[in-house]
Amino acid sequence: MRRVLLVGLGAGAVGLLACIGSSTPKPTPTPQAHTVHGTMTVPARDSYLELGKPCSGAGGYSDMEAGTQVVVKNGEGNTIATGRLNSGIGKFYVGPACSLSFDIEGVPDSDFYSIEVSHRGAMSYSKGDMESNNWTLALALGNP
Repeated sequence: MRRVLLVGLGAGAVGLLACIGSSTPKPTPTPQAHTVHGTMTVPARDSYLELGKPCSGAGGYSDMEAGTQVVVKNGEGNTIATGRLNSGIGKFYVGPACSLSFDIEGVPDSDFYSIEVSHRGAMSYSKGDMESNNWTLALALGNP
């Protein structure tokens, strides 16, 4: 009688441990998030530009200023992150230019990305492009 009782208790304990083990949820992997760094460079007028000083876009580029929205979409066209342009810094490239930086945190993994500043049209990049450029973009409008 003892053997039967011990075997029954042993089987019950194994069943209890199996239930306890299966009720503990496995952690879900957290999707990787990235920070996209970039600059938007636009032409500036000589009379408004001081090298190394704050600036914004001039003339047809007047929408390029601190606070202008930057939108990141995935390959399906869904908005996955947003950010804003920071204050511009006067530089000289081909001519006087204003370079405005941006940093967009929390950008989730996607096979493709499109980045649009203001209403100026989106630029598309593959995940491989973004990785090979260390998640850093250099965008330009006009002939800065």
